Amino acid sequence: MHCHHVCRVVARSPLFAPLPRFSCALSHSSEVDLLDLLLPHLDASHINERVGEEGFTALHVCADMGALRTARRLLIDGRADLSVPDKKGRTACAIAEAQGNSALANCLQSTEH
Repeated sequence: MHCHHVCRVVARSPLFAPLPRFSCALSHSSEVDLLDLLLPHLDASHINERVGEEGFTALHVCADMGALRTARRLLIDGRADLSVPDKKGRTACAIAEAQGNSALANCLQSTEH
């Protein structure tokens, strides 16, 4: 997983709020899979929490940023809820579609069914 994508998700997502932000100081070339290090320390309520102006969950942030690999990792984990809407009633899939990210939208749609 590309560290810069994970760091951007960490900076914007409630998913990682309970953890120190120093994790983003890792080099972009780091072999460490940051998300795999962080997920064991979180429960489903952190992953699906809606925060910020738009009420984004971690999956919403991924959809907004086009972070396909990070979204896949969250889905593989099995605790991310695809049905959670943001404050405007949009799911992560709807945001991916609106951003023109068909690969991410398809990934989310295939997981929904």
